[in-house]
Amino acid sequence: MRRAHGHGSSTGEWRRWLRLWIPKPGPIHQCGALPADQKNMHENVQLLKELGFKRILSSGFRPSAAAGADFLAQMIAKHHRDLIIMPGAGIKVPNLEEILTTTRCREFHASAMDTASEDYVAPTTTRMECDVTMGKQDIDPYYGTNPNVVRKMVTIASAMSC
Repeated sequence: MRRAHGHGSSTGEWRRWLRLWIPKPGPIHQCGALPADQKNMHENVQLLKELGFKRILSSGFRPSAAAGADFLAQMIAKHHRDLIIMPGAGIKVPNLEEILTTTRCREFHASAMDTASEDYVAPTTTRMECDVTMGKQDIDPYYGTNPNVVRKMVTIASAMSC
């Protein structure tokens, strides 16, 4: 019987819990219920597979996918037949080729963010023309997904057959 993060939960208990919340598991993002360490990474990936996940979004136990590329490569090499291990976190145009080369991933996740132009208005916020600020969004530049960055990333990935 496997235990996850010391909570005494067996794989069967996890499966029952997941069915209550998620009829068909989608991608799992750095699952906080499992130990986030490379020592048990293959066991944890196997547990996620048994729970029905088909795709895992991970930074390779590091703050960014570039820093965790070696661990991502190990996970992808061992589990590529059963699961999609999708590198994510800090993926940008300048580091994408290296991440794709190192990990040999089939998919990756990137926000493709860029600073927005002066006329950009974030859909969920309103710029205020007064001396009162509503937090960081009034001071820092607005960021948004930039279609040109997306196009560059797709071009890089397509050229490398990611």
